[in-house]
Amino acid sequence: MRKVKTDAADAYHLCELFYKEDLEPYKKRGIHLLNLRKLTRQQENLAEITAKTKIQLHTLLDQVFPEYRGVFGSFYSKVSLLTLLEFPTSEAVLSASEIDITERYVKAVQSFGQQKKQRN
Repeated sequence: MRKVKTDAADAYHLCELFYKEDLEPYKKRGIHLLNLRKLTRQQENLAEITAKTKIQLHTLLDQVFPEYRGVFGSFYSKVSLLTLLEFPTSEAVLSASEIDITERYVKAVQSFGQQKKQRN
């Protein structure tokens, strides 16, 4: 449900209808329109949940791994998220060797390339 109060606006529109007698007959909505409306509301809800989840991730990451912000051009890029998957803390990055980190990136990029090739 939307969190916007529309009581005053609704009352105003009802008064307008009453005084102008500009009534329109009830139109039964088609199933396609109703499905589209439902789908649109679901998409809005998903977008809201996604935004909240991203904010929570940023907040948590600032507490656990404050140095992470600004390392990658896009915080949500595949490489960035794979890095978090492999090295969830700054200590994990510091304990890994440069060669180990490079090898993991190469494997991830190759795996991503193969998946992309299979989709096409």
